[in-house]
Amino acid sequence: DRNNIPQSFLEIPLPESNLDKTYHGLTAEITWQEHRSESERVNLNDAFGNAELAYGFGTTYIKSPDARRVFAQIGWGSNLGKLYLNGVEISGAAIPGKHLFSWWAHFELPLKQGWNTLTILSGDYNGWWDYRMEVADPTNALLFSTKPTDPED
Repeated sequence: DRNNIPQSFLEIPLPESNLDKTYHGLTAEITWQEHRSESERVNLNDAFGNAELAYGFGTTYIKSPDARRVFAQIGWGSNLGKLYLNGVEISGAAIPGKHLFSWWAHFELPLKQGWNTLTILSGDYNGWWDYRMEVADPTNALLFSTKPTDPED
């Protein structure tokens, strides 16, 4: 049933945020890879091929000058998704609908002062496998990076 979230997806653990760690996959070793999208959407079919019933994680970092709540949205083109901020799931970022996650979810991100780790879990469950995320930053106070420039900061 394309409208039911598989229990196996709900049980996927959040990996460590150590980007240098190697994991043991079903068929090979798995490592974090830097991926920059050529468009406004992160197309995981481009990164991983047309893998069916697969999942992947994306991580980015947001530096905030102070603790603040910002508005964000994610447009799921994939069938399944979860979003984590500093290891805590943001439940409003994953709103199942017809054919599971195929539209925009709007929510707040409670940023702490300094670097915040944003991790997206996206699953391909017989359909498109991409997403687009936007974070409101009208004063240009936030810094976005694929790696924190000073992890102690």
